[in-house]
Amino acid sequence: MKLLTLLYSIILLGFSLAENDEENSEPLPPPLTAENFEETLKTGLHIVEFFSPYCSHCKQLAPIWKDTWNAFHKEGESLNITFSQVDCIASGDLCSKEEITSYPTIKLYSKNGFIKDYPDEHGYERTKEDFIKFARESVFENPDFDVLQLEGDSEYITNLEMISLLSGLEDLPYLVSFWPTHKLKKMTDEVEYKYCKDCEPFQETWMKITKELLPKGILTAHFNCEEYPKICSEIGFPELAEVPEIPAGRGPRIALFLPDKDHNNLFVYRKKFTHVVEDYVDFAIRTYKNSMLPTFSPSRIFEIISKDNKLEHNGATNNKVHVVFAYNKETVVDEDFHILEYLIEPLSLIPNLYLYKTEDDLMFASREGFRAFYNNLETDMEGNKIEPNEEYFMMASMTQYPTFYLFREGDRIPHVYHGYSSTEMRDYNQIMHWVYGNSYPYVEEIDYRRFEEKMNFRNDEYSYMLLQFVDMSNDEKLRESSENLNNLVKASLNHEAKRIEAIMKEIDRKRDKKVHLVQKLKDQNAEIKKINAVRNSEITHENNKKTLITYIDLSKHDYFTINTGLDRTNHQFEIGDVVILDKKRRKYYTLDITGEQLTSKNKDMVEKTLTALNLPKMTEFKLLDKGHYLKSNVNYDINYFLSIPHIHWYIACVAFVVITVYFKNKSTVVKRYSRGRYSNLNQAPPSPRKGEFQD
Repeated sequence: MKLLTLLYSIILLGFSLAENDEENSEPLPPPLTAENFEETLKTGLHIVEFFSPYCSHCKQLAPIWKDTWNAFHKEGESLNITFSQVDCIASGDLCSKEEITSYPTIKLYSKNGFIKDYPDEHGYERTKEDFIKFARESVFENPDFDVLQLEGDSEYITNLEMISLLSGLEDLPYLVSFWPTHKLKKMTDEVEYKYCKDCEPFQETWMKITKELLPKGILTAHFNCEEYPKICSEIGFPELAEVPEIPAGRGPRIALFLPDKDHNNLFVYRKKFTHVVEDYVDFAIRTYKNSMLPTFSPSRIFEIISKDNKLEHNGATNNKVHVVFAYNKETVVDEDFHILEYLIEPLSLIPNLYLYKTEDDLMFASREGFRAFYNNLETDMEGNKIEPNEEYFMMASMTQYPTFYLFREGDRIPHVYHGYSSTEMRDYNQIMHWVYGNSYPYVEEIDYRRFEEKMNFRNDEYSYMLLQFVDMSNDEKLRESSENLNNLVKASLNHEAKRIEAIMKEIDRKRDKKVHLVQKLKDQNAEIKKINAVRNSEITHENNKKTLITYIDLSKHDYFTINTGLDRTNHQFEIGDVVILDKKRRKYYTLDITGEQLTSKNKDMVEKTLTALNLPKMTEFKLLDKGHYLKSNVNYDINYFLSIPHIHWYIACVAFVVITVYFKNKSTVVKRYSRGRYSNLNQAPPSPRKGEFQD
């Protein structure tokens, strides 16, 4: 009933705000002229439309330009950027000076003059949303812009303003913090909170979040749950509306409200509470961007997959993951897009993952990327160039539209979701399983916690993990570490080519077996039905035995080898050293096939050693190093034991047998005791002793 009341209020407010939209619309400022053009441009950034009142395209753009100005000019004031116009009929000399040759022309200016034209490609169109997006990005890219100079503050909102956010009637996204109080009006207020030790320090964190998000076009606000308990309870924060019986874990909650969406516009930050500003900023920016589904261009594929894995002092720079919803505009239906609404929130929880859409055929560009992967490989043992395995590419990328593509920075091989029917393309669990399996950055920095996550991550798919030791404490060591890491990636790429070759050899073996079986049935004069069943049977392949690539910074993690159990040898790890980890057996190897220390400075030995471990049938080399077991991890041991196929049935059967034997033996003992004591039925039981009760 409470929820219905809240929804009814939202609907009423929606009608009210819709009726007042035109009343709140403000007239455009007058066009700039030759007299005030240069003076106006001396402060801030300016997006200027040069138009003619007689131009048909200008007339079509006019209402869009006005809507953009009304929606953005208040935000533009805080960002110091303005949408302006120049009438080229009234100010012909000015337009001639600015080299305007067609109408409408849109240009970006700063105090230093012309910067660039409004892009009519790369996903930009002449819409209100894209104009605002261009304005925000221009502010952020401006070298003269300083985030710390922003005077924006988190906005205190009431119940009516919250209902407006819930209804999706706002023009801008809002990141809102919810507080267990009724007194917080400004973030600088001193407030006493009940059972909330994180609330007071988080006020300062929230002010920093506000300054970070404002230039990105995301506003912030705060809401007092004790002041409006009904709304907070309905949203899902009842512990903030009133003090619970067990107040443990009480703290500020964060949610993002998206604009121009009448449903699925509320996204709650569900990760563990933290005071790290970047975590909330990343959540807000990526969720908002993913909800807008920007257009993906095929030309970006090669740029993404060919990036070097360059290290910076704060880690690798190439770790973004791009998921693209690809469709054919001639055959796609509205229902095909519905699944995207359900993917926005879970995808926002995966670090560095971005969602796009495209009408373009990505298959050609993906094939070129796959060929580029082979072009970058080292030669084989005979010095011959390794040719692309086109059959594998066709098998791995076979699908129908609509479908999903996934591209990881630095990963030369594209990943394609195999959706052969509308059922598979609308299967949320299956899609997310595919995304999670490929969502890790191609090369990733780890610590002890991430080490354990990686060791337990889909061991049926990823059998081994490469671990590179780096040192990013100074520029010289950083350059050396980057070079070593790129060598490790090259070794991994050569091994990947071997893995692809092994997959195709196994498929050929199954094909030959199938042909021989069909021929055998024919020789035995078997029924046609039986022969056709074998002939039409599917040849499956397992895309397993893949390798993860990771690195650890020695300068930041002194006890990493002790905590992970990599200290079983007396070797002191140095920059360039490599460890190969068998994830299933929890063993690690530090020596190559010749018995020398594994190092990425000798990438050929890393590749040959990894192949000897992971694909022993694909090499003649044998490994001398027997490896070392990592120290026992209780959680892992339990999870591994329970993951054994049908282990629960085995446990149940053993328990049943033990219990049955126990009670059977107990029953036998009782019977023997009874027969021994009262074997003569004619003998009366012994008389009770003195003092005992006798009936």
